[in-house]
Amino acid sequence: MGNDAGARLQGGDGEVRAVAREALAVLRRDDARAGGILSGIERLARARRVTPTRGGAVFFTLLGIGLVAAVVSGALAGPPGKRIMIDPATAVPALMAAGIVAVLALAAALARGIHRPVPSDAGVILSVIVALIVAGIAVYRLVVGPSGGTAALPPSAYVLWLAGAAVIVMELVVIAGVLRRAVRSRDAAFARGRPDREPSLRAQAEELAQKDRALSVRTRADWEAALAELQSVPTATIEQARLLGPIGWLAWAAYGRRIDPTELAPHEGGAAHGQPIP
Repeated sequence: MGNDAGARLQGGDGEVRAVAREALAVLRRDDARAGGILSGIERLARARRVTPTRGGAVFFTLLGIGLVAAVVSGALAGPPGKRIMIDPATAVPALMAAGIVAVLALAAALARGIHRPVPSDAGVILSVIVALIVAGIAVYRLVVGPSGGTAALPPSAYVLWLAGAAVIVMELVVIAGVLRRAVRSRDAAFARGRPDREPSLRAQAEELAQKDRALSVRTRADWEAALAELQSVPTATIEQARLLGPIGWLAWAAYGRRIDPTELAPHEGGAAHGQPIP
């Protein structure tokens, strides 16, 4: 097995996790080896979860605030639910405040994301969804005018909210584009097998993966039997898992942030599968 063989695991996150659960179950049956190996994989997963998110935590906090504020502002300006109407004296200050928070938080997130891009498929999806929601509500308010919707708005507040909604939509579209480019860059780097910014962590993953060569005959047989039971997992994923072995699969899954072994629930099937790594 080459060092880069597992850098990009085949299959979706659910499939990767399903194979990982079987790998954990197989390794835990080998009590003499499981403790040290799983501890190494846990440390790798923790390092990969922490190291790349020094700037990411700030970005995602700002993005989360901006998304929530945008949804709140849109909800207050949107169609009434079950004939609920809100007093403009209450709705306008809340609506405008939420809009301002959304614009400022998203602007800060955008500045942070451009300076230090963070790949996130979830961020792309959420940004697009909220942008569509706000854009849809803005079109609705253009149709019904200042007096329609959940709350009737004074003309000045109506114009300001529409302008703010347009800014929010544009910010979210740009943020989605920035995140998408970061995702593509990450995927291209994996495809090329290029060393990343944490070469020592990659070396740890490679070292752990090599331990599959010393697996006992019984453990190899258990691994083959476990893979044979995964009927819902694509053949390509099974073949790669067979090539990598249980240790290699867990090591590259942890390195690629596809799973966190400390959070994997025990697979149904009894005590042989043990408990999650503490």
